[in-house]
Amino acid sequence: MRLLIVALFAVILGAMGGSMAVKALSRHSAYPRGVMNVMEHHYQGLRRSAGLAIGESPARPADACGALADRQLTLIRLLADDVSPTLVGATLEESELSRWAGELRTRTDAALARSARDCATLATVVRTVGEACDGCHRRYR
Repeated sequence: MRLLIVALFAVILGAMGGSMAVKALSRHSAYPRGVMNVMEHHYQGLRRSAGLAIGESPARPADACGALADRQLTLIRLLADDVSPTLVGATLEESELSRWAGELRTRTDAALARSARDCATLATVVRTVGEACDGCHRRYR
């Protein structure tokens, strides 16, 4: 009976220790995941602004697309500055990651310069920015 209690105590203590170790090891990737999640949130907001969200009607007034799009693009551009410093060192090749992050910055800068107000132009901008994201994700996900 005493052996059973000690074994049960050891199993519980081992499970608690293992759980704490897993949490400690996963904390190193919390910030990069956070940056990517926030960028994804703003990208989906950009898609909604363009009327490209799933289940949304593409018929919108001509000037309805640009109101929120510039804000979303600006936030994506600011987050693009954090991509390289956030992810470099986590087994990623710095030069290739920097190239993809630069591509995202270039495309968002070009999109901000265009300042798309109509839905057709904004849809093109969304696809352009999405291609930059997808290129990096195909390599590193």
